[in-house]
Parts: sequence; structure tokens; C-alpha cells
Amino acid sequence: ARSLQPRRRLRIVRSRGSSAPDVTFGVDASESATLRTTDLKKLAKENERLLKKVETGTATGEEKKRLLRLHKGLKARTEVKEVEGTFMRAALREIGEETSKVHIRRSEIKHVLKKLESAEKVELLFMVDCTSSMDPHIAGVKNEIRNIAQQAMARSSGLDLQVGFLGYRDVNDGRRFEKLSFTESFDAFSDFLSGIDAQGGADSPEDIMGALQLASGWGWQRPTRVLVHIADCPCHGREYHDLDDSYPSGDPNGIKAKDVLTALRQEGVDYYFGKLTDHTDKMINRFNEEVGTATVDGTKSGTTGPYIEVLEASRLDKMVGGVSRAISESISATFEVVSGHGALDSAITVELARHGSTGDLETSADVKLDAAKPTWSRLRQDKATVFAIPPFARLRDVTDLSKGVIGIKRASPSELDKGAQVWMKIAEHPFAQGAQRYARWAQMGMASSAAGISSMTIEWSDMVVKDFKKPGKGGELPSRYAHQMENSAVASFLAQVYNKEARSKGSKKIDILRSYVIEVAGSYYSLEKPLPPDSEFVKYSSNSGYWNTDEFSASLGDFCKWTFQATRGYLIVSDLQGVELGDRFVLTDPAILCKDLARFGATNLGVDFMERVLKGLTNAEKSCGSE
Repeated sequence: ARSLQPRRRLRIVRSRGSSAPDVTFGVDASESATLRTTDLKKLAKENERLLKKVETGTATGEEKKRLLRLHKGLKARTEVKEVEGTFMRAALREIGEETSKVHIRRSEIKHVLKKLESAEKVELLFMVDCTSSMDPHIAGVKNEIRNIAQQAMARSSGLDLQVGFLGYRDVNDGRRFEKLSFTESFDAFSDFLSGIDAQGGADSPEDIMGALQLASGWGWQRPTRVLVHIADCPCHGREYHDLDDSYPSGDPNGIKAKDVLTALRQEGVDYYFGKLTDHTDKMINRFNEEVGTATVDGTKSGTTGPYIEVLEASRLDKMVGGVSRAISESISATFEVVSGHGALDSAITVELARHGSTGDLETSADVKLDAAKPTWSRLRQDKATVFAIPPFARLRDVTDLSKGVIGIKRASPSELDKGAQVWMKIAEHPFAQGAQRYARWAQMGMASSAAGISSMTIEWSDMVVKDFKKPGKGGELPSRYAHQMENSAVASFLAQVYNKEARSKGSKKIDILRSYVIEVAGSYYSLEKPLPPDSEFVKYSSNSGYWNTDEFSASLGDFCKWTFQATRGYLIVSDLQGVELGDRFVLTDPAILCKDLARFGATNLGVDFMERVLKGLTNAEKSCGSE
């Protein structure tokens, strides 16, 4: 009977003696409700409530049906001509568009996650010289395979790793090769290596060509393929070294380096060489000359370096760190190939941009970068308008949308620390660029007087401004800048609360630079203070689950976990990057992952990536002994 009831269109009913229309919004006849213009917020709130229940899996079947009917009704009624007044039409359209954006974005994130999880399926083949001088290095690989995997999982929290082993000796040795096919069992891998005797090898060069031929036909199947070659001596052939060689003309079986290296590259195998001595330098240089650079489809696409990358393996800790980095870099390269975009940390956002979330990105190879600060006296100074998010008073404010992007206002003098009048000087050329934005040197001038600029002394201070490569539409504060400001405002406030109430004794303080939005001569920029000079910039983590085990800090890990716990799982501060200064970290450009996909912009990848960040942190703590 319900399905047979007639559907109603949105109509205007004017009350006698009143110019303000009442609006009947009918999803169907049984759900008709009279709404005034001011009641649209209630409709939006109901829409948000139902969406959250669906996202968390707590929605009943009837609530899901209600949400679908609500969306369908909104979409059908945004163009209804009976609705009088542009505000009403715009308000209804905005509700429908916001609903659509959240659903589209959720689909995009799942698409990216699927590609990332595919790239994290890794085959790692150790190709190791097994002659007598290599015994300690074979033992090192055997004993450290779990640590290698742990560090790699800190960098790529969804890592699914299989390992194999190809040992080689010399061409005339009775047992030339030791072979273990790919396995997920680290115990089986370690047991196999325990049975290998380091022996053989007459002259210094070894049968590397034979081993490379086997490696190229190893039966690679997974998307990410990594070969780690560890050796202290080169292959046969005097063109590759200056040592005594029983086969100075090259491999006695006629195997050519160019052929086997090309075969490896065509298989999509990333080749890393673990260097133990200088005897192999000439060989690796010649190999790279033979095969060219890594800019070939299927292998490290987008890089411009040599195909074979050298890892320092003379010390065990360097070997472990080098191999884990190699795995992470190869995952990033594979993700780039399957998604068609750049390195993993930025590729997630870029991949979403390809689907329309952040706008098309422009190539910027021809943009001039200038690290030097300009001569400020030669630059024009323009009056600027500064926008800010109102300060938060308590922790629960960060989960209140009314305190977020829609609460943006012009910054007050107290928020800017100084005067009410603001002027800007901005460098023409950026000093750096990321996947989406340029960074430029700038100066901000402030004074308390409202008089003209010629009648006052302006106090100038160094700043940094960042602008998107693809400009947004003029006339309104672009949402991209607003979301950047919301990220920094929330993260900075959480850091202040953490330092005051939650930081454990001995942990370093966390300072996050607050950013604002400025409008200068019709253009928008993000505005923030520069990082302290003469300090080394480090990327400690990302919003994809990556943690830098080379620079891991328990203080940053504690802060990250605390943001998740303090907001009861609503959000987590990620993408931690900046500098370490004595007893504190000074960070910039954080990303916030949040359950609410309508907040925090393109770098908010939602619940699945929150889980990846926490999983990567757990792996980093285990690997670095910070549990």
C-alpha cells in the first residue's frame, strides 16, 4: 500500500498575511513535512545523522531506505520551478551536492586503497654470493629477515611479503646455485639459509651472469618485485673490474649483461645492490650504462636515476635499513605505475585528484625555483585580508563542525599577535614545490594604526605562503585553502592540549605551526611562519600509514595515538613532518584523517587509513624497540 501512494513535488504554500513561504518537502506522501527556510538545517542534520550510521554500520534497514529516499528526493527537487527564491534552491542543491561528494569520495578512497594494497603485495628475492668470504653476510640475512620485514611494514603498513633466495658461487663449483622459491614463511627461509655452506670460488670474480639469468626467469607474479643482490666481488670480464680473472673476456657461457638486465627490467623487477667492497663499483657502473636509467614503463617509472640502486651493506644495521627502504621505494614505484602518478606519499592525494576531488594538477617542470630570499625593498607591498578559524576552547570543539571550516572569519588583531592593518610582499618564484602547491618566501607587515601605509612605520616579519598550482574560482574563499587552515588549526590545538595535559615525562613537546588564509590582490594563499633556519627537515610519517624508521621518535608516536584516543576515534593527526629542536618538534602541514569525509580536504582518507597509520606505528615501535 505504501508503494502505491502518490509522490508529491516540492511546492510553496503562502500563509495569509505573510510574505514568507512555507515549503512542503515530500519524499513520499507518508513523509511529507512542512519546512520553513530556517528548517533546512534540520534536514541537513538528519541527512548527516543517517550517513554516519551507514558509515559505522549501525543503520537499520529502514534507516538505509530513508537515506536513499532522502537523497533521491533532494536530487529530484533541486530544479523544481515551484521553489521560489534562489536561497531555497541553492540550499537544497547544496545539501544534495554535499551528500553526493561524500559518497563519491568514499568510492574514490576505496579505489585508491585497493591499488595501494595491490602494490603492497611484494616478492623479495635475495641474490647472494655464497663463496667462502660471504659467511657472515649470509648469516646476517638469515637472522635479520624478520627485522627487515618489520621495518618495511612500518613504512608500508599493509605489506604482504614473500621472500626467496638465490645463492651463487663460481662457474666451475660443484654446487653453483642455492635456490629457494618464494615463501611467506620466515622460518622456512631461515632454515634454508642455515643449511648453506659458504664455500667455493677460485678466482675473485663469481658467476653473477648465471645468477642474473636465473633471477630473470624466477617466476615473478606479484605486482611489486624486488631483487636485493649482496656481493663482495664482481662478475667475470675485465671490463667490469681490475682483478685477476680466469675469464677476462667475460662470462664463459656467453651470457651478456645487457640481455639479462633487460630481461629483469622487462619483468618489472627493481634491482638493488648491497655493496660490501669497492671491487664491485666498476661492475655496477657498467651495468647501469648497459641498461640505461630507470625511466622505463614497469620499473621505477618516473625516476631519473640509474636502474640499479646501491645500498650500503657493510654493516648489518645499514643492510637492514637499506633493504626495508628498498621495499618501500618499490611499493611506491609500483603504485605509481598502476595509478599513473607520482611517489606514494603524494600519489594518494594525486590519485584522488584524477577522480575530481582536488582538481586537475598541472605539470610544473618549467617553473623556476629560487631558494634565495628576494630583495624585499624591490617588491611591491599589497594590503591583505587574513582569515582565521576561531580558537578552540575545549577538546570536544574539534569534533564540532561549527568550529571548523564554516566558522571561518577575518582574523582579529589578537589572533595575529600584532596590528590590525596587514600588508604582504610575496616572492615571484617559489623556493619549493610539492604535488599540489608551491611554497614562496614572503614578508608580512603589521601596524596598529588604521591610517594609510605612508603615515606609519610597518614592522615586517618573514613568512612562508603556499599557493595551489591550479587556481580556484575567484570571488569566494576556496575550500582547498579553508581545509588546509582547518587541518593546522585542529592539529595545533591538539598539540597544545597534549603538551599541557598528556605528554609523559621525558617526551618532547609537539609544536605545530598554525596556518591562516590570506587574500592579496585577488589571489589566495596559505600563510604560516617559516620553520627555524639551519635545521634538517624530516618527514616522519604520512597519511598512508608510512613511518620513517630511520628517524622514528616515540614522542611523535605517542602524540599520534593520543589524538586518536582523545577524540574517541573520531580523528588522528598524521603526515608529521618538520624539524627537531632540542626538547621539541616543530611540525608543519599535518594531515588529519577523520571519520567525517566532508572535513579536512583531500588528504583526509577516512577510517581505513586511520587503521593503517596505527598499524604502521605499532610496527615502527616494535622495529625500533619503543613499545
